[in-house]
Amino acid sequence: MTTYVSALPLAAVCLAGWTAVQTPPTAAPQAQVALLVGDQRTVLTGVAPQSKSHNLIIGFLVFSHDVFTIDGPKAALRLKNKTPMLVMSLPASVDAAEDVLLAPLKLKDGRLEVGRRRDVPSDINPDRLLALTIEPAEVATTDAGRAWRAMPKAPLKPGEYAVIVRGLFYGFGVD
Repeated sequence: MTTYVSALPLAAVCLAGWTAVQTPPTAAPQAQVALLVGDQRTVLTGVAPQSKSHNLIIGFLVFSHDVFTIDGPKAALRLKNKTPMLVMSLPASVDAAEDVLLAPLKLKDGRLEVGRRRDVPSDINPDRLLALTIEPAEVATTDAGRAWRAMPKAPLKPGEYAVIVRGLFYGFGVD
């Protein structure tokens, strides 16, 4: 986080009885992701994942597996619907076809995780992703973004999932 203060030395500002003000830069527009079940709309909260490596050492050989993890063991939001409808309001800079992903999460050591590509540290392993049908939604948006609808192309199996938009994980579970 960047701190902005007056050009005067901080000691002079404090002696004059002024208070240094911390002004954060303007935040970039965020995505809003919601699940629709019937007439009920539930807004999901995005979580930044942690990066972790699992290593297996056998003699002089080291086998490594990189993952993204979020708190587990289960997502708070539980669904019975195996083909949930997602409605998203995305900033204009987001390409929904490229930047919106759906991944199953696995429970390991009390945390939920998904495999990561070794050659691109910020990318999810493509063989871990599930196919989505994404189309423009006919909903007005209040910001400079656009509205989209997304559904998994195949019914989801019971388990934990994350909709991933530009690195933020929006988790839910299917019972």
